[in-house]
Amino acid sequence: MSATRDLVPLTVADISTFCKSLRAQLVAADVVPLPSHLALLNMIAKAAGHRNYQALRAAPVAHPLVTAPIAAEPTALTLPRDPTLASTVKRAVTHFDTAGRMILKKAVAAHSAPPTPSKA
Repeated sequence: MSATRDLVPLTVADISTFCKSLRAQLVAADVVPLPSHLALLNMIAKAAGHRNYQALRAAPVAHPLVTAPIAAEPTALTLPRDPTLASTVKRAVTHFDTAGRMILKKAVAAHSAPPTPSKA
């Protein structure tokens, strides 16, 4: 039987301040030898799965919206019938799905046709 662990996410606004606080706690706990500030930064970066502190700084930040799974088939957004809603708003809404993502549609034939030359 394997024990399950609860994942506890940790977000640190400033890793340098975090390391200084951790170092102060290590001093209070009489940890010897005491790692330097940079050594602590590297240890935390390695614990987070990075090569070192510089690699952590260079890593792109994953935004929750970017990493969110995308539905295979977007569902078109529909509005309730409202006579006061402008026709341009009604047309604009058809370009977004229920998650608020833009739906790419094929160009309408009338809009994709080349312009006709005007006769002077």
